[in-house]
This record gives sequence, C-alpha cells and structure tokens, in this order.
Amino acid sequence: MALKPALGVLVSKSSKIALQLLKRKGTHYPGKLAKLVDSQIIKNIEKPEKRIAVMGTNGKTTTTNLIADFMKHKNISYGSNRLGSNTYYGIATSLIDNLSFTGKNKKEFAVLEIDELWAARILPEFEPTTITITNLFQDSYERNANIFYVFNRLQAGIPDSAKLILNANDPISSTIKPENERVYFAVNNIFNEEERKSRINDFTYCLNCHEKIVWEFNRYHHIGEYRCEKSGFTTPKAKYLVKAYDAVKNEIIIEEAGIQYVLPVIEPIIEVVYNQIAMYATLREHGRTYEEIYSVMVKTKVDKSRFDSKNVKGRKITRIVAKGYNPVANSRVFDTISKSNDKKMIVYLFDNLEMGNYLQERTPGWISDIDFDVLKDGKTKIVFKSVVAADFLIPLQLAGVDRENIKIAESEAEIAKYVTDETSIYVLHDIEDINRAQAERVINLIAEHINKEG
Repeated sequence: MALKPALGVLVSKSSKIALQLLKRKGTHYPGKLAKLVDSQIIKNIEKPEKRIAVMGTNGKTTTTNLIADFMKHKNISYGSNRLGSNTYYGIATSLIDNLSFTGKNKKEFAVLEIDELWAARILPEFEPTTITITNLFQDSYERNANIFYVFNRLQAGIPDSAKLILNANDPISSTIKPENERVYFAVNNIFNEEERKSRINDFTYCLNCHEKIVWEFNRYHHIGEYRCEKSGFTTPKAKYLVKAYDAVKNEIIIEEAGIQYVLPVIEPIIEVVYNQIAMYATLREHGRTYEEIYSVMVKTKVDKSRFDSKNVKGRKITRIVAKGYNPVANSRVFDTISKSNDKKMIVYLFDNLEMGNYLQERTPGWISDIDFDVLKDGKTKIVFKSVVAADFLIPLQLAGVDRENIKIAESEAEIAKYVTDETSIYVLHDIEDINRAQAERVINLIAEHINKEG
C-alpha cells in the first residue's frame, strides 16, 4: 500500500480506539481523518472482493441489515455500516474497520448502505459488485425532494461494471443506468390491498413519450404495475417475484426462474416484504442458495432499532421509526397503522433532540404531503410532542381528522395522561439513537400509567 492510504488507515484506526475508550461509536470521525490524509482513501485501500451496495429512499437500512444478518448467521466474514453513517466518512470508516493495521483486508464481503446523493463520490471509488436499489421517492424538501435530481445524481455514480438489482414495481428507479446488467424483483398484490391515491405520485406520464400511463395496480405513490399504451413502456419482468401470501402459515410464495419457493414472512407488512425480496434477490445474485437463505430467514426479525413492541396488561405498545422530513415514509407508517381495526392512539415524537430549535428553521411543507386521510376513522387519537406540533394541526384537519382526536403534550410525562381505553398504542420517532431513547422513555411512562390505572 502507498504511503498516504497506509497513513490514513493508521490514523483512522487509532482514532477509532480512542473514541471507543470514550464510549463513542466512532462511525464517522475516523473516516474523516483518513480522508484528510488521503482524499481518495476509499479508492486506495484494499477492499473485500465481493462488494454489495444498497441504496434507495426508503428501506435501505432494513435491507442492508437483513443481508448482514444472513452473513452473520452463516459465519461469512463481512463488514457493514449497520450503525448508519452512509456518506463518505462513514463508508471509509467501515471499510477501514475491515483492515489490519498494515492495511490488509480481512473480510470476504462488504455490505454497505450508501446515501443516494453521495453516489457520484463513493461508488466510483468503492466499485460495488452489485447495487440493490429499493426505490426512489421524494425525501426531505431542502435536500432531495426533486426525485429526478436524486435519480441523476445516483445514475452519474454507478460504475458500468456493477450489476443492478432493481424494484420492477418502481418505474423510476427501475430505469436507471439502462446499459448495465440488471435483474428485477417485484411483489404482486399479495395482501389484497386497496389502491392508494397518495398525495405524492411522481410517475404520471411515460418517461419515453410523455403520454399518460395506465395503472394495472397502483399500490401507493408511484409503486405498482403500469404501462404506456403508446410506447409500450411497462413493468419489467421480475426474476424474483413474490406471487402470493399464505396467511395461515405466514409465508410468502416466490417464483424464481419458473420454480416456486416459500419463505417465512418477517412481518406481514408490504414494505418489509419488499425488503425481504430485495435481500433474497441480492443474496441469490451472489451465489447463495435458496436453502441457505431460508434457514436464516426463519430466525430473522426486523432490527429493533426500527420496530419493536411489547404487551402491557393486554395493550400492545409498538415503537416505529417515522423518518423525519420524509412525507412518503410517514405516509407508509400511518397507512400500516390504519389497517388495524383496534382502537388506537398514535404518539408522534418529532423533535431534533441534538439540534434544539433547528426544527423551527426547516420548511413545514413536507407535512402537508403526508397521507393523513388514512387516519380519519374517528377512533384514532394522535398525540404530538414537538416544538412544531402546531404545524400538523391544519393538514390533519384538512385531511378529515377530527380536532378532538388531536392532542398536544407539553412534556413526555403528559403523554401518558391521554391514554384511555386504547388497545393499540404506537410511538413514532425519528431515526437517531437519541430519538429512540426518548421513545423508549415514553413507552415506559405509558406502561407505568397502564399498570397504575389497572
């Protein structure tokens, strides 16, 4: 190894040890130091022979973690950034963690979640073997609300050598880098879902001829089965297709090369099924057998940092990540909750606990793009704890939610006072560790209240 990357590795590893002694995770700063020493540190260090990149607006963390869980269960040596840090510094840190102090790679696989807007900077240096793209949606307004801006940034970074593993039900991301080798995954209407007329739909006209497209089935937003009657642009044929769901056995039936297989369902939620089939397709493209994948999937759960639940005296309290500033991710969470017929209470925690009142400087426009109308059943109570809670009031009422069912709590302790006879309570929070810790505190306060009230 040349002098610069060797020194970058040494500096990064030394700082990682120091940070861990200080009880810090060290997922970002060591890579930053390495890049100061060598501006192309990712390119210049030794990397695993098999390199998996997972990208997309929603679902990339869960999909990455499912692939990493498989590697762990099968005792395959791998490195992953499952703690986050999916921009340049975090990727550099993760790859350097795979190395010895002398710069020798110790892993067979690198399994990395990579931010789409960093694609042009990271992918040419990382040179992934495969790139799995879960979907492309609008995200935070200030950064990437223009989906085709994100598409172009991502496409500019994809190396010609990378095999693409794409979502056939997403007409936007499935068209990326058409000259590259590719395979598709897809999910049929396995849960007998109703079509969702979402507030955001970025695919109305054919990408080839600009005629209005026809939906065979519009699952939500721009996800589904589609065709253009003029140009022939249509849903591509999926190599890995989820054909059906067996509710009794809690299994999905998948079809691959004309042969049907079954897989256990991790969670009977459509977004999780997409994550599962994306994980399955990625592993199959890397030569892992169906039998291997099945043996691990029966033991797999969604990472508890994203989803967890507990029962307290017959009440189910569920903690779910609702990604901040992302109207599509929030709509998906609310839609999932709405499908329960229980009497429900939603606790929405939306404060950037690390940045204080920085929230008040962000545009609130994304809130108006959330599909709140799925909550207008008259029996769902929504409790907000946020410095910007008032910004949610008008969009909720315009969507048909009764003002009497919208509450604003001034403190975490006050939230529990709104619990009455709800059988299902959902606590929603942003993705950072500090937000999850707040959610867990609130759940404990709610549990204490339920136990006290009997």
